Amino acid sequence: MNGIELNRLGLQHRILRSLTLRLPSYQDPLTTLARQALTNELKGKQLDQGWVTLSIFSYAQKAVAKTNTYTFYGEQFTRDAAFLDAAVQYPQDVFVAAEALRCVPSFFAPVMSSIVTRNHRASKHLISKLLPVIEERIAAEEHGNTKGEAPHDYIQHIVKLYPDKTAGRALRMVQQTLALWFAGVHQPAMTIFYALVDLCTHPEYIERLRKEIDDSVHSIGSVDVNSLLLLDSFLKESARMNASESISLRRKALVPYHFKDGTSVPLGDWACVPQRAIMRDPSIYANADVFDGTRFMKNAARQSKTNGVAQSKFTDTSPFYPLWGLGKQACPGRFYAAYIIKIILVEIIQNYDIKLDSSPTRRCFTWRSSVLPIPSSTFMIRRRSFSDHDTQST
Repeated sequence: MNGIELNRLGLQHRILRSLTLRLPSYQDPLTTLARQALTNELKGKQLDQGWVTLSIFSYAQKAVAKTNTYTFYGEQFTRDAAFLDAAVQYPQDVFVAAEALRCVPSFFAPVMSSIVTRNHRASKHLISKLLPVIEERIAAEEHGNTKGEAPHDYIQHIVKLYPDKTAGRALRMVQQTLALWFAGVHQPAMTIFYALVDLCTHPEYIERLRKEIDDSVHSIGSVDVNSLLLLDSFLKESARMNASESISLRRKALVPYHFKDGTSVPLGDWACVPQRAIMRDPSIYANADVFDGTRFMKNAARQSKTNGVAQSKFTDTSPFYPLWGLGKQACPGRFYAAYIIKIILVEIIQNYDIKLDSSPTRRCFTWRSSVLPIPSSTFMIRRRSFSDHDTQST
C-alpha cells in the first residue's frame, strides 16, 4: 500500500499538483493550525524562567499531522484528538512493521505485524473515521447532492478522479490516502527535527531569518513564504547535512540492465544512489562537512565554489542532491511538503526563542540504511514576549 495504484492510474501527480496550486489559499488556516499545535504542546508544561522543554521529534510529528490533516481530510478532523493521535502513530507503525517483517519468515508476518502495530489500532481508527466520509462524498457526487462549494482537500480529488467501477472503491481510496500519509508525515517531521537542531546549533542565523520573515509580511499580515530565500537555503543545507537515508533512488532490475559505462545489473538485483555520500562529497560541495546556511542562496560570487549547485531551491532536483528523487519519479509532493515545513518553522522563528538543553549531543541513530532521530531528544523553547519583558526588566 505505497501509492503505486494512484501512480499507475496517473492520479498522484495530478492531485498533488492541484493541492500545490492551492497552497496560498491554505496558508492562513495552516498557519493557525501550526500555532495551535505548538500551543497544545506547551500547555500545562512546567516553566523555568519562561522556558519549556519539548521532545523535538514528537512536536514535529504532531505539527505536521495537524496541518496535513486539514489539506488531506478536512477541517473537522483537525479538532479530533483521537484522530490526530492515530494520524501520528500510523507512520511510526508502518516503519516499525516494515523493519520487523524483514526479520521474520513470511508465514509469521501477519502475527508480527499485529504485535508491533497493537492489532493495527491506528490504521483501523483512521479507516473507521475516513470511510464514512468518503462514502458520503461518493454518494453526493453520484447524485449531485453537493451543498455549496465542494471541499478542496486530497480525498475530494480522489473521489472525483478514482475509476467508478473499481471493486471496494471507497476502502481502496482510504488505503491510498494512508499510503501517501506515511510519506507526508514521516519525512517532513524528520526535516523539521534536523532544522530545529541546526537552528539551535547555529543561532547566528536566527536574527537574520527573523528579519527576512518580518520583511516578507504582506499588508494583510501573512508571510510571503515563497520569498524566504534564506530559510529555503537553510533548510536545504540542513537536509544535505542530515540526509535521512544513506541510499536513495532504489530501482529493481525487471530485466537484465547494462549502463553505458559497462556496469551490469542482473535480473532481480537492485541499483541505488549513495545519497549521503553524494551530499557530503567535497568535489561537489566546498567545505562539505561544514554547515553553511547560505550555501544555496543566489550569489554569483559563490557559483564557482560548488560546481554551479549554489544557485538552487530546496525543492529542486539534481544528481548532486537526490533528496527528492530524479526525473519522472521525483517526489510530486515536494512543493507541498516544503511549504508545510516552512509554515511550521516560521511560527517558531518569528514568535519563540529556542535552544538545546543539556542532554547528550547525539540526537540520531542509524538503522540499516536509515538515519533516524532519537525520540527522547529535546529542546527548550519560550515565547519571545517573555524574553523581551525579561530583558527590559534587567
